[in-house]
Amino acid sequence: MFDDYIQSPLMREEKFFKDKKDELEGCYPFERAEGLYKEVKKMGTFDDGSNYMDKFRTLITHIGNALAFVRLLRSAALHFASKGLEFCPNKE
Repeated sequence: MFDDYIQSPLMREEKFFKDKKDELEGCYPFERAEGLYKEVKKMGTFDDGSNYMDKFRTLITHIGNALAFVRLLRSAALHFASKGLEFCPNKE
């Protein structure tokens, strides 16, 4: 993500979207997304045979998995705490 080869097109697309956000009604045009995908795909491959889009997919998957794990832990903690409340005396 910090590589200049990938950061430059992403910043250009971010600027385009910010400038045209009202005209586009908050929806990113599909044609621009396809163009960005083709441009990123032309950037080459890494030693393991993957390209930048594969790296993005992996990164997004890892972020999603981490968020799901945090939500799971939160849910388990709330469930555990609520089970412990039944042993507290009811003082009104």
